[in-house]
Amino acid sequence: NRHILGRAYFPNHFPTNRAARLPYTGKTREAGTFMDKQQLGKKAFAFSARAAGACTALAQKPVVRGLGRAAQQFILCAVLARGTILNGFSPFAVAMQGAVCARGGGFAAVLGSFFGYLVLRSDLNGVGCCAAALLTLACGHVFADLRARHSAWFMPLVAALCMGACSFVFLPRLTPGTVLLFACVLVLTFGASYFYLLALSPPRSENDMLRPGGLLVLTATLLISVYDISLFGVVTPARVAALVLVMGASYLGGCAPGAAAGVAFGITMDAAAGHGAFFSCTYGFGALVGGVFRGAGKVGFAAAYLCAGAAASLLGADDPAFVSGVAEGAAAALVFAAIPEHVWGMARDALLPAPQNAQEVVQ
Repeated sequence: NRHILGRAYFPNHFPTNRAARLPYTGKTREAGTFMDKQQLGKKAFAFSARAAGACTALAQKPVVRGLGRAAQQFILCAVLARGTILNGFSPFAVAMQGAVCARGGGFAAVLGSFFGYLVLRSDLNGVGCCAAALLTLACGHVFADLRARHSAWFMPLVAALCMGACSFVFLPRLTPGTVLLFACVLVLTFGASYFYLLALSPPRSENDMLRPGGLLVLTATLLISVYDISLFGVVTPARVAALVLVMGASYLGGCAPGAAAGVAFGITMDAAAGHGAFFSCTYGFGALVGGVFRGAGKVGFAAAYLCAGAAASLLGADDPAFVSGVAEGAAAALVFAAIPEHVWGMARDALLPAPQNAQEVVQ
């Protein structure tokens, strides 16, 4: 009977799918899975390499590079148009217009200026600044064949004169103080445009310190332009970013560069606030003391900077920005400590020129 019922007995008690679970087949299946994963990894790597090559080739095309420059000019002018200084004047977008025209171009920049002045601000002074930006663009194309146009001072001077011609009619009254303030705005327009041109131009040599100065001015004016943005009415992101940059300068360069950057960014934040010298003192003193502890690592340096800045803030405990300054210092210290070390190394290699020889190091 067992022989007769063998075919019916075998499938019931020894199903054929049990062979898939036998020990001798496990290694074969694991090896096949490993080979599939290896092939999939090779295909993914090859696809990534081809995609990266295609993106690189696309980025090198003149049309794409031109669109990238146009987008950069539009965004910079739109953001800089928001910045006000010296009782409501806004010369930064006009200054950027002059720098862009000096390099040949400016249509995207003037569109960004119009967008920033008329949409992001929408006040009467913005109309005059729009006219100044458009006049700067026209002068840049009219004087295109002039030999002096290729000088670094020409288009910044044109931008300052256009700013004066289009904004003079908006002065409330002609008093000596108002005229002097307006003259300071014109000087500021010329200086900002000159440094913007240095920031947008490639470095002239390996030890060129002018371009880092231009980047410093560009960063400071961008922070002024977004100064009015705050979180919970206490923390201002622009001041936190300025503190992180000051800490980076002190950590990379030492006491002297850090103190210089601290005073520069502090004056910028005080000018944006419109009163006092609270941030100039706290930023500069914190960078000066923190530079002494730059060899203690990022955490030790951040702690020293925070303590020094808090101590300097006590001198201005009656200032309205006292509580905000302490909170922003703590936030900046956390951000600085969270940034990886190789990022600061890349910043050092990109911004700080290396000495040419050993004698320069000794000197």
